[in-house]
Order: sequence, then structure tokens, then C-alpha cells
Amino acid sequence: MEYNSSGDRRFLGSILPRLQSFGHIRLGNSLCQALFALFLGCCHGAPAVAWTPQVETGGEHQQAQDPGKADSVGGIVQSTDPATAGDPQTDPWIHSADQTVLLDSRFDEPLEESRWRLLGGGWKQQKDGETPILSLTRKASDYQPPHRSPLHLALWQTPVGGNFSINVIARSTHEDYNHRDVCFFFGMQDPAHFYYVHLAKRSDPHANQIFLVNGSDRTKISLTTTDGTDWAGTRDWHHVRIGRNCESGEIAVWFDDMQQPIMTANDRTLVEPGWVGVGSFDDTADFQRLQIVVPAQVEKADPGSGQSEANSAPEKEPEPESQKNSGGGGL
Repeated sequence: MEYNSSGDRRFLGSILPRLQSFGHIRLGNSLCQALFALFLGCCHGAPAVAWTPQVETGGEHQQAQDPGKADSVGGIVQSTDPATAGDPQTDPWIHSADQTVLLDSRFDEPLEESRWRLLGGGWKQQKDGETPILSLTRKASDYQPPHRSPLHLALWQTPVGGNFSINVIARSTHEDYNHRDVCFFFGMQDPAHFYYVHLAKRSDPHANQIFLVNGSDRTKISLTTTDGTDWAGTRDWHHVRIGRNCESGEIAVWFDDMQQPIMTANDRTLVEPGWVGVGSFDDTADFQRLQIVVPAQVEKADPGSGQSEANSAPEKEPEPESQKNSGGGGL
């Protein structure tokens, strides 16, 4: 649920400290905001949905970097072989030891035990040979966003802030056509406020661009792009990288060639930590690996919790069974 009015936000600010110190029990921000959302839902007649990724996870500890340079944010060099990960001395994705892998997901753990939130209804955990993959298997979606934006999302439920790079091994499994697309999400505050990269075969104002969803239908913010993104065959894997400098607003996107970005933008509309993820506007796709790299000042994520050891996010309240990762948990 969003806090849509300034009055809601002021009331939350005044009541949150009291909720946190209720009785002799210390309550975390996530639980307090969930209780407040339930209260507002009763008052406004809207369902109270747990969507609170606005938890800082270390952005203030990260130094400004320039995503336009291949070795500045994330330090990723070109590689389509996801065989190794995590060690700067052996991982071909890491360029220098002053970078830290915050998350490296191979989609090999049971989804119901993971921190992935799946929206759209077409998600399945499968294998490509012996390699686990996350598959988006259908075009139709049972998720209806509040504004025109992608219909299939797989979101990692630990907020990421500051400067970072997202690296994904992905492929489009849809037949070729001009808007054949795969999408990549970051900075997601809620279903109505986030950024996404849309990689499609042909560019136009609504395809193959960087977009901002900010309380209205998606808006193109790309400063540069290409004529289109060639996903080639439905069995061909590709390395996609997105770099963000939160302080300067710079955003850059690479596709296979890590030396030259295919898209750039500059926007600071959304600067709070937010969820990241993958998906599609309305096509099918597979994902083999998702890695988040940050400057070394941020500690590596705890594999058991999916959170930064130095900057852990409060535990989220459990969602109703109907909203868990069943492949289509809508909002």
C-alpha cells in the first residue's frame, strides 16, 4: 500500500516512534509500517498489502562512482560464462578487488524458501541441461499494475541503494518481432515508483529504452539508445549489465559488450533504496543468474538471509499464503 497523502506521511512520522516502543517490545520499521498500512486500509477501504522496500541497506556508506566507466560501478568485464562467482581473484565478472558482490543468485534454491517475489503468474523454476534457471513461461499475466508498465516481474526483496551494478545472464524465448523484450528493474519503491530497462528488437518511444514509472504511465528517460537489441535465437544467452550512480543520477546499460554502453540516462527522481529484479513487459524469457555488485564499503550479503551483514534490513512481515511465491502473487 502507498501512503498517498502528505497527511498519511505526517501521521506515520508521528506515530512510528510510539509504535516502535509499544509497551516493553521493540518493533521494527517493517512491522510498524505494516500495522500502519492495515490501519489506513481500514480507514480508506483499501486492502493492506505488505510492500515496504524503502529500507536503507547501505547507500550512505557507498562512494560516488561513474557508471559510464567499465571499471567504476561494479567493475564488470565481459563474460557469458556463469561458472564462477564471488571471488575477485577468480570471478571473470569482477574487474577489481575494491568491489563487493552483494547478491549472486543462481535460481537454484526452492522459490518458496527464497526472497524472490514473483508477479504475473507465469514463473517456473526449470533447468537448461543441468543448470537451474528461472523461466517466464507465458505472455498472459494476472498482475495488473496501477499504471502502464511491465506485467511480469521477479523481484529480489532486499532493497539496494547508492551506487551499484546489476548483472544478469538472460535470454528471450519469444519468437522474433519488433517489440520482443526482456526487462530489468531497479529502485522499486512500490508498484507505482521504479525504474526499468526495456531491451527490445527495435527502438521507438515505447521500446528499447530506459523508463521511469513515477505515479503515472511509464516515461522514457533515455538520453541515448541503439536501433534495437538483438536477442538472436531463443536458446542464446546474453550478459546484461546496468550501472547506477545514485549521487549523479547516471544510468548506463551494457549488452554483451561491456566496453560500450548501449543506453544511458540521467535521473535522480527516485534515490531511496529499492528492489531490483527481472521480467518482461508481455513476452517470455529465461534467467540464469543475477548478480549485484557494489563498492567494497558495503558488506557482502548474508546468504542465509539475503541481507547485508553490516546493514541488515528489518525482517518483513509474513505475507498471506495467497501472496507468497506461487508464481503469480499479485499485489
